[in-house]
Amino acid sequence: MQWILWLFLLFSGFYLLVVALVIFALNRLKKRPLNSDLPFISVVIAAKNEQGRLNPLLTSLAALEYPKEKYEIILVDDSSKDDTAKILKAEANKHANWIVLQRSEESDRYHAKKMALALGIKSAKSEL
Repeated sequence: MQWILWLFLLFSGFYLLVVALVIFALNRLKKRPLNSDLPFISVVIAAKNEQGRLNPLLTSLAALEYPKEKYEIILVDDSSKDDTAKILKAEANKHANWIVLQRSEESDRYHAKKMALALGIKSAKSEL
């Protein structure tokens, strides 16, 4: 009969250990900050001739779990020769906080993406 007591104590100790670990884990999880505590952010993306690669990116951006009033997405078409601009504009029309900008002049190969990103950053509302 003494082994039953030891078995009971073993399972009770294990149960208390699991409960303590669950409480510890729950205390480590921080509550999400209120919307007023979240900073406003700007996401700037430059694209050139990317019509075949845009769909996964745009799908991911649309699925962001950040409050929509707390961010803007600036999509810059860097003088694309394909349908990149059309795709970006069509997707931006679905979202109020998305902006599409277009660079009209062709950049040299050493400054291409820099110029498009600079244009997007210049129109951003946020420092982040």
